[in-house]
Amino acid sequence: MSEKRAHKRFELDCHVTLRNGDGRETKSLSLNISSGGMFLPVRLHETPEAGHELDVEFSVPRSTPNTFLLEQFRAKAEVLRHGMMKDEQYAGLAIRFKTPLALQIEV
Repeated sequence: MSEKRAHKRFELDCHVTLRNGDGRETKSLSLNISSGGMFLPVRLHETPEAGHELDVEFSVPRSTPNTFLLEQFRAKAEVLRHGMMKDEQYAGLAIRFKTPLALQIEV
């Protein structure tokens, strides 16, 4: 079976803040991320419906031999889908960035 994704996904823990149109915030930690979007758990009562637009802020960890820093990103995103996770208090949320980001993730 061939991979249909346009962007390679990376398992990376990034601190994420989601804001919906009325200003409500949800905080989470990404499970995987790509230049095109991310997948993350959110509490069931905070799960936006598919098609909703969100403002997303997150930090990608960067390191060199002598330093560690977090690079900040902001993007508009659309909720693609959500589904129950093993922990039934959370839904897995798949979002797509409106414009792909140049995350330059290397593993």
